Amino acid sequence: MLETYAPILWGSLSGLALGMTGGGGSVIAVPILIYGLGLPIHSAIAVSLFSVAVTTFCGSLEKFIGRDPNLDWKAGLILAFAGLALAPVGTKIGSLFSPTVLMLLFSLLMLFIGVRTWLKTVKKSEASKNEEDGGHHLPALIGGGVTTGLLSGFLGVGGGFLIVPALGAAGLPVKKAVTTSLLAITIISASGAISHFVQNPDLNLALGFEFAIGGVVGLNIGMQVVKSISSKWVSKIFAIFVILVAIGMLIEKLVK
Repeated sequence: MLETYAPILWGSLSGLALGMTGGGGSVIAVPILIYGLGLPIHSAIAVSLFSVAVTTFCGSLEKFIGRDPNLDWKAGLILAFAGLALAPVGTKIGSLFSPTVLMLLFSLLMLFIGVRTWLKTVKKSEASKNEEDGGHHLPALIGGGVTTGLLSGFLGVGGGFLIVPALGAAGLPVKKAVTTSLLAITIISASGAISHFVQNPDLNLALGFEFAIGGVVGLNIGMQVVKSISSKWVSKIFAIFVILVAIGMLIEKLVK
């Protein structure tokens, strides 16, 4: 009975992470798909990107159609379309690597994200409440999109941990950067997923839909739960979890 709903249940954990941290959905999704559902890494990357695209879109639909003042369409679309063009390139590059090498690279990326999240939390740097919109710095938007697009196709990471800093470097205040990143994550993740499915039409799209359904449910639960928990502690727990999983994956591959 549980096996029937396993993709939805596992997907809800990925969505929960996304809802509670505002990012990190794909960082959690890939290991879950590999170790929880037994997918090879290339398939896990494709399903992860598809799930994150659907989950982010559904979770942010109100912001997209409700004209949220913190959603900067121009900046989001410039960054997203720069990434959109590079995601298929990342996918092609990823296909040249063996599953073992990809696992090692993904583990190192996870370790980097976990350590970076921890350091940001410990630093306790608070953005000024009187931030002003500094406009759009085009090279920062394009550079952030290119980097995110490549990583999206290559390792299946939606790019929230890269997109928010890139939008900040482009001149957007923190609230605008976070909200606008959702638009870019949706588009870039969708591009990465499509490029993977085009390259390998035999991928299990039905499983992707089930995983995405769980992601949407988990996202909404996470968004409610985080309202009653300190965001600092959520970030610390997320960082520790990601670091431990990354170390475990590295050890597993290196001792073989």
